[in-house]
Amino acid sequence: MSSRDDERSHSQPLRMIYDTRRHVEEVRFQFIDEYRDCRLTTRTKRELASAALKYWSVLHEHRNDTAIDAEDLPDVSPIRERLGKQTRVRVPSKRLGKDKTTTYVPAIDELNPEYVIEVTRELDDLANKLGFGASTADTVPNDRASEDDLKTLLETRGQSDAVENLPSEQEGGT
Repeated sequence: MSSRDDERSHSQPLRMIYDTRRHVEEVRFQFIDEYRDCRLTTRTKRELASAALKYWSVLHEHRNDTAIDAEDLPDVSPIRERLGKQTRVRVPSKRLGKDKTTTYVPAIDELNPEYVIEVTRELDDLANKLGFGASTADTVPNDRASEDDLKTLLETRGQSDAVENLPSEQEGGT
C-alpha cells in the first residue's frame, strides 16, 4: 500500500468523526433556535437523539484508547432502549365530542431533549480528549493567521473542498 493510500485509509475515519460532529452541532443549533422560540418540533427532538447516537457510535470504537477512562463514554442506554419501539400517548381528538384519544409515537419522543443535549456535550468532551477537537495550544504571535492555518482549520472541519477554493499567493491571497 502506498503512503497516499495509507493516508486516505486513516483520513476516512477522521472525516467520519468530523462530519458527525459537525452534524451534531447543526442539529444542536436547530434545537436551540426552536427551543428559544417555543416551537420545538418532534422532528428536531428525534433528529437530536439520532445524531447523539451516531456521534456516540463513531467515538465508541475508540473506547479502548489509553487517553480515555471508562466513564468518559456517556451512557446512551436511554436512547438505545427506545430505538424501534413505540409508546402510547394521549392526544387531543379530532372527533366531535371526544376530548382525547390514544395514539402511538416513537418511544424516542419520551426523552428529555436537555438530557440528549448533555450527552452530545459529553461526547464533545470525549472527542476533544481523543484529539478530535480544535487545537488551542498553538498561538499566532502576530495575531495574523497564515494560509496554512486556514487550510488546517478547513481540513479539521471537513471542508476540503473549501481548501481548493482558497486563492493562491500568486493570485493575491494571504
